[in-house]
Amino acid sequence: FTHDTTYTSIVIPRETQDQIWARAIEGYGVLEDINRLNVHGELRMVKHTAIEEGDAKWYVEATPTEDEKNTFGELLLKGHELSKAVTISWKLRAMAMEDFEAFLIREISDRMAIALGNAVTHGTGTNEPTGILTVLKDKPEQKVTVAKTGELTYSELLKAVACVHSSYKVGAKIYANSKVIWTVLANVLDKTGRPFFEATAGQDGVGNALGFVV
Repeated sequence: FTHDTTYTSIVIPRETQDQIWARAIEGYGVLEDINRLNVHGELRMVKHTAIEEGDAKWYVEATPTEDEKNTFGELLLKGHELSKAVTISWKLRAMAMEDFEAFLIREISDRMAIALGNAVTHGTGTNEPTGILTVLKDKPEQKVTVAKTGELTYSELLKAVACVHSSYKVGAKIYANSKVIWTVLANVLDKTGRPFFEATAGQDGVGNALGFVV
């Protein structure tokens, strides 16, 4: 008999789940910014899309204020199953419980983090989540393109930041893989010769650039 979420809402102890997720975040920082919804099946959410009439505006004092007319849409979230099997030998079963649990957490979190992190950014949407970059390829109006050829420059990075609306700048982060960070961003200099990227070990991310966590 195999226990699954059909029979119980929590198959793995909550503390163990948290340890697996925390280790996964260490490898893929983008996972920290994902809202996890522990629900079963499809999730339908009402989404406010626009105010067609009656938005805030200035009136002459005696003029009646217009009634508001809102438009709502529906956001449908579907799930995909990510699995990882861990083979247990007799020697592993004979380990101390603390070491045995640590082994399982390491095996599950490391491998699943790679699959999940890649799906979040580059997922095709076929039997896996649709990645952020995959969505942006089909929506050019939401994609910021500043560099066509040649090396990345400080001015081009400033143009990209300028395209982000001020309401989204608070809490915004710069995501890049290790190769891009240390071979591209770390070599970009401003007009005074100072580096665009500043490494700050021990804090969130691996460094800062223009006030954003990298």
